[in-house]
This record gives sequence, C-alpha cells and structure tokens, in this order.
Amino acid sequence: MHKARYFYQHSLVVLASQYKIHIIMSLLALSLLIAVTKGQGLALPTTTKTTSTPTLTKDNKLRQHRPGQRLVYLFFNPGAGKGDQQEELARILNLLEADDMISTQVIKTHPDKLHEQVRAVVEHIRQYTAATNNEDGCPKDQTPMVVASGGDGTISAVAQAVMNTGIPFGVIPRGTANAFATALGIPTTTIEEACQTIRESNTRFVDAATCHHNGNKITRQTKMVLLAGIGWEANMVMTAQGTLKRVLGKLSYIWGGIKETVAPKPFQCQLRINGGDMTKPIQTHSITVANVAPGGSVSAQGTGQVIPDDELLDITIQTCGDSTLESLNAMAHLLKAAVVKEPTETENIIQLRVREIEISCRTKQPVVIDGELQRHKQKMFHYKVLPKALNVITPPPETETETTTSMPPADLDLVSSAL
Repeated sequence: MHKARYFYQHSLVVLASQYKIHIIMSLLALSLLIAVTKGQGLALPTTTKTTSTPTLTKDNKLRQHRPGQRLVYLFFNPGAGKGDQQEELARILNLLEADDMISTQVIKTHPDKLHEQVRAVVEHIRQYTAATNNEDGCPKDQTPMVVASGGDGTISAVAQAVMNTGIPFGVIPRGTANAFATALGIPTTTIEEACQTIRESNTRFVDAATCHHNGNKITRQTKMVLLAGIGWEANMVMTAQGTLKRVLGKLSYIWGGIKETVAPKPFQCQLRINGGDMTKPIQTHSITVANVAPGGSVSAQGTGQVIPDDELLDITIQTCGDSTLESLNAMAHLLKAAVVKEPTETENIIQLRVREIEISCRTKQPVVIDGELQRHKQKMFHYKVLPKALNVITPPPETETETTTSMPPADLDLVSSAL
C-alpha cells in the first residue's frame, strides 16, 4: 500500500511540474491528504472469534500477577474500532498473554476521567517499582508498561500522563488516522503485529511539547505528542462537523479541506522564535506546529520530514493570503515535500525548526491539537519542545539509519530574511 501511494503521489508531482496544472493536482492531493489523515482505505482487520475469553477484573480493579510476569496496564477505548469490542479486547489479551509472561490489567477508558485513570496507574507503577527495586534497580524486562488501544485522541491523552516518567508506552492503534503509530513505524494494519511489537518491548525516546493558549482572559495549558494546527486545519475540522458529517461521514473532511483551500481565511500574526524578539507581522491562513507527523499530514511537511526525536518542533506557515491559486500551489509543494522528504522551495511557505515558538495573532483563531478541536478560539499560542519525554515501544530500528534533512534550527536572522 505504501509503495502504491508513493508512486501515485510521485506521478502527480511530475505531472504538475511538466504541465503546470497546480489546481488539478492540488485538489487530488488534498483528497489524498484527507483520506490518509482520516483513515480512508486503512480498514482494520476483521476480528475473528476467539476460542477462549480472558478473565477481566470488575470496576477496573487491579488484579494479582505471578512473580516474574511483566505487568501491562492496557487502556482500552471501547468506542474505537469497527468490530465487536469484547471480541477485539479478548483477542488483544490472548495475543499479549500468549506465553503467560505478561499479566494484563485492563482499564476501559472514560472520556471525562481518562487523565485521572492514567495518573492513578502511573502512581501505582511508581509504588510497585519502588517496592521491587533492589540495589541494581528493577530489571528492564520486568518494568511495568502502559499501553493505549484506540485512536489518536486516546493515545495522546494517555501519553500526556506518562510523559517524563520513563514508563514504557505502547500503542495498539484502533482509530481512523492512527497518525502517531504511522509516524513511528508502529504496525497499524493488524492487531497481531501491534501486539508483537509490545511483546518485543523495544523502546525509543521521542519528544513531546507543551502548549499554552491565551485569549480574552481565557488561558489553557496542555501537552501534545502530534501537532497543533492554527487556521486551515482547525477550520477544516469545523467545516466537517455537525450535519455535514452525519450525512457524508468521512467524505465531509474531504469537502472541508477543499473548501478551506479554495477559500482560505487569512489572518495576521507575529512570531517569537526561541525567546527572541517578535518578527514583523505576516499574513497567513495556516500554521502547523509539528512534533510527530506522518507524511500523510501534508500541512506539516514544510521541512520535508518531521523528526520525532531531534528536540525541535517543525513549523510550516503558508503565507498565501486569500489567493486560491497560491493556496492550491502551496498544497502541491507540501505534497511534493512529503514525497521527496526535502524542504519546500516556494516563497509562499515558511518552514522552520525551533525549540520554542510564540505566535501572536491579531484576531482569535481556531486551533486543533492532536486531532482534537479546542473549545475556544485564541490569540496567543506558545509551544515548547519537551526533549525525550516519551519512552515509546516501537519496532526495532532498521539497518539503514533514518534519513534527515540538513535544514538547521531556525534563528531570528534566518526568520527575518524569510519574511
């Protein structure tokens, strides 16, 4: 599937460069973007009926485990996935506990209490580790793990609670976009592969970020593991909500993306990079601050490749104003950057890598964080990287090293010249 998608995208780029039909290419590219980010064509495997049903605890109470077994705390979102949830949960537990070396504690997530649920488990793990530690510390192969099973919203919420704890964090993706898993190479096509990744327990430290939003005496602080979208992406999500989404389903996101691209909503803002002075005002309709993002998140691909452990945030700013043609052209350049993994080369896109960025908008703007539309529009946005904040369970690294672009971190002089 990935090879087919690559050749499809590559063919569009070549066609556009030869015949200059940016509008047609951009519309097709945008459809592909929304389809990828919203999970079109990424159908989860059909669950098969298991021959045995694991014993679950009632009311999410902790259960006992044998000495030598590794504890896994599984946060299972019963609202995610497409099949029978009880069968899907039973299947996951059978896969994790196949050789009786893992003892799984299931916590079914509650939308309004998820943060408290995870914090309680984190505290329990701390107490368990302290009680079992000896002079050499808790053995690595017996360190309790926290696993999230659901969509990107569930994964982001659980990840926020385990940041900076060192607790191994695993993912069993059962959502639509599954952007976090895709970006880190965690299997998304079958539950078997995802569970096998957790059993192998190879870990990798990746970055996270803090988010501080302020507008009209409303201040909100949160954290993110994926990306924040100001303007275009948030407007796209808003357009796709309500009656349109109920009628069109996932196609509503395609319509929302096309609508926001052909009729962009420009706004003015200023930037403060790494604590420096404010830049001069710029006009934009889309700002994306990315920590982790797969190639399908095209609006985040200004730098060509979002690196999850470089201790930097990737900033993509489209300075197209209200021009439909320039907006479509910018989307075509972003798609090309996602394919060839090189920074964009157009005057309508500013791309930066920073440790910290403050964005001051003249008017309040909508923002979406890790796929979740925030309740209130804001005027001030502040993002700061949290280096190596998450200890994520991922497949073992391949023999070839990860390719990275040579683009250096941004400084104020480079930003000023770009503006």
